[in-house]
Amino acid sequence: MSDSNKFREHAYAIAQLLDEQGGENTCALDLSPNCGFTDYFVITTADSAGRLRGLARRLRDYLSEFDLEPSQRHKRLEDSGWTLFDCGPIVVHLMSREMRSFYDLERLWFEARVLFQSSSSSS
Repeated sequence: MSDSNKFREHAYAIAQLLDEQGGENTCALDLSPNCGFTDYFVITTADSAGRLRGLARRLRDYLSEFDLEPSQRHKRLEDSGWTLFDCGPIVVHLMSREMRSFYDLERLWFEARVLFQSSSSSS
């Protein structure tokens, strides 16, 4: 399996995991044709600081299981409502509703192909 396919599958699996663990409006975007610093964004909304910490813990477990080490320890911006995991080809954004609405990453990357979109979207 090529690295590109492997990372696409991981981006999809991470989005599915976060969605199953209570992330809201979870999506995985393929940025590879239009972005020079990463191939995939996974974005989800956490409805509370506790949920954000729980999602981060589950994500760390997944990344560890598949040897996908973030390039630097994840950026904990819990006070701001945003935790970011930069794994090179995959960047995961765990965001509060306020941060998700403010930064509107999907609109910024509107040309991206959607790999995963949760069935229960709430914005």
